[in-house]
Amino acid sequence: MPALSAEHAAAGRVRIYRAATLPSGAVADVVVEGGRIAAIEPAFDGPAPEGSVVDARGKVLAAGLIDLVPSTGEAAPGVTTRVQVVPASEIVSVVRGDTAPGASNVVALVSLPGLTPADLATALERGAYGVHVAPGDDLTALEGLGRLIAERRGYLSADVRDASSAALLVSVAEKTGCTVLFLPSAGISAAQISAARELGAPVHLLERGAGILASFTTLPARVLGLDRSPAPRGAIHPGAVADLVLFDPAQPSGDDTPGAMVEVLLGGRLASTRAHGTPLRLPPPAHRAVIPALDFDIDPSGSVRLDGVRVDGAGLDGAQALLGEPRPDGAVARTAVESTLPAEGFKITINSTGVTVAGGSTAGVFRGLVALDQLRDPHAPTLPVPYGTWASAPAHAWRGCMLDVARHFRPVDDVRRYIDLMARHGLNTLHLHLTDDQGWRYEVPGWPLLTTVGGVRGATQLGHGPQSTVEPGTHEGWYSTADLRAIVAHAAARFVTVVPEVEFPGHVQAALAAYPSLANTDVPGGAPTEPWPRFGLNPHTINLEESTLAFCREAIDALIDVFPSRLIGIGGDEVPSAEWAASPRALERMAELGIASPAAIQPWITAQLCAHVTARGRQPYAWDEVLAGPVPADMVIAAWRGPVASRVAVERGLECIACPDMDVYLDYRQSESMDEPVPVGPPLTLRETYGFRVQPGCVGGQANVWTEHLRTRDQVDFAMFPRLCSIAERLWAGGEPGDFADFERRLDTHLRRLASWAVKFRPLDGPTPEQRKPGVPGVPRTKEFRAKVVEDMVKELVH
Repeated sequence: MPALSAEHAAAGRVRIYRAATLPSGAVADVVVEGGRIAAIEPAFDGPAPEGSVVDARGKVLAAGLIDLVPSTGEAAPGVTTRVQVVPASEIVSVVRGDTAPGASNVVALVSLPGLTPADLATALERGAYGVHVAPGDDLTALEGLGRLIAERRGYLSADVRDASSAALLVSVAEKTGCTVLFLPSAGISAAQISAARELGAPVHLLERGAGILASFTTLPARVLGLDRSPAPRGAIHPGAVADLVLFDPAQPSGDDTPGAMVEVLLGGRLASTRAHGTPLRLPPPAHRAVIPALDFDIDPSGSVRLDGVRVDGAGLDGAQALLGEPRPDGAVARTAVESTLPAEGFKITINSTGVTVAGGSTAGVFRGLVALDQLRDPHAPTLPVPYGTWASAPAHAWRGCMLDVARHFRPVDDVRRYIDLMARHGLNTLHLHLTDDQGWRYEVPGWPLLTTVGGVRGATQLGHGPQSTVEPGTHEGWYSTADLRAIVAHAAARFVTVVPEVEFPGHVQAALAAYPSLANTDVPGGAPTEPWPRFGLNPHTINLEESTLAFCREAIDALIDVFPSRLIGIGGDEVPSAEWAASPRALERMAELGIASPAAIQPWITAQLCAHVTARGRQPYAWDEVLAGPVPADMVIAAWRGPVASRVAVERGLECIACPDMDVYLDYRQSESMDEPVPVGPPLTLRETYGFRVQPGCVGGQANVWTEHLRTRDQVDFAMFPRLCSIAERLWAGGEPGDFADFERRLDTHLRRLASWAVKFRPLDGPTPEQRKPGVPGVPRTKEFRAKVVEDMVKELVH
């Protein structure tokens, strides 16, 4: 396995249980790092930090126990999660951790006496898991409360002692779908439970059995939804939260535990009577946790199953693909276009007549069907979704993501997958960065060496900054014209526009390696022989010959012939003029063409390419560096150098897409921790991406995913998610950021969706050992440093 985190080791948060016996009977080394199980191996041979090794020979290491029997005292030995019953008014203090749970995590239930539906709704919103029914409680209002609990996916805890009360609770479960757990002391038998379950009632009887270890494992985890979490409690496997107990079966315990307790871990920390566990919150159900957020009004009086949905409507095959295979007995999603709704707006209605999705256009209907998919529980799609309405409309017309496939090529299936993930998050534009110094990734008729030479790199930089090295090894890949057409068709079916980009006049080493005649060959090193294995600012530019400009037009034509998008990207960023200044032939051509200085060459070339794009009936799209010179009125600007560049573009009357690097560059590291792989740029946290504001006057914005250090699909996933979720919500909602705490609560559920979509996202508490790149050099920067760099970059635009 990868090396353990030095930071966790320094904080004393690494524990290695040598030769522990697991509940399965297997003997293994279990490595705990931070709050999670990092590895389970026959013999861990990595470095062991001082004081981290525990001799567990002959001892049993088990998942911490979840005791759903409410208790007012200390948790029983081995219990790491227990239930606390409090009045609704005290829920806030419990879920905030103000009360001391002792050496266990806490699940909060509301006591029934005096509880109103409004009080319960508030308590569930604040994190309560449900209601506890004690002996003698008045059960007359329980059916209405049960509907509220069922809709929130909580549960009723029942400690009733008479048969009539038990029968009433079973009836509540049957009528509302609310899960009811009868405690061991309840007046109901296992046979009665089995009979009720056969009729479809979600009821369970907690039985202690021979010992606590045999009784409080799987069912409690299911009831609390922990078994579906990407990082569950109550399980022993890599990635699970480290709520663990180590006990010695050879020593008498004096309680129900089969052996003496040796130690307890809570979230990877050694527990004691002074240690506080974590207050657990009931995660919002899927139908309350849509991302991007939408408005909803839920009616818990009825529900509909949405697994196997069949879409009834033309032009929506892409939506059906995202919803999954329809079933003959699946619900029918009736669709309609309603002119009263915004074009991409939608309204979902679920009631006794079925499911209807209306949109302001077919694209709006599609967005509604994608939201409908999110209403289902990602791991239990057969769970019914309550009646209600869900509606929304996007604030911005351009909601995009730029994917760099030039530095590290991504196969066609990967690009299709990213399009699906974009569509699932309400994004509608894929900016595809197809060429750069490190690779040329598409065919141009008559120029075959662009792919066979320009698409093949013999080495690649490892790391970032002056300590980086170059690793030999072939990296290659390019898209045939048929590949690109397939990508465009896949995107169109999901109402995503693909905007292609070819880079001119800089970032062109891959093209120059394929065809040296395009280079400034009269300067030292002017004609490279292979795509650049390094990353950063490359000195090479195309020359000024008419034949080279003709090549540029043909490269643009190849994109226009494949991509139907209104915009065609022509690059224009980070173009050095030193090579032109040193080239006698370039200076000669400047005189012929009336170009005043080497710095004026880029604006001149940009004007030629823009004119060609416009002549072909499209609009040119370029990075904000082109604002340093005159640009045509139909130019669209991708403003990456902060709000100054956006403001200048808007003031000049140009259509502008906001993509400021300090807000939306997803290759930037995600925290200050040195566990983040390849430290690049300033930290860009999830909270900060959620703070993204589109500059007034811009038509929208996009995230940019540069792939210099993202070599694999999993690494791209890690960089994108969940930060892209937050950016997508901000682009959909517009205006000022909403409540980040609300987004976090919904994200807790949304991470389950990402896991069900096989997205290898970065966990919220930091990268897993497999996601790190220990020893790979980087250059972490502060926000202040980067802000000054960007400020200096845009001085030319404001003076």
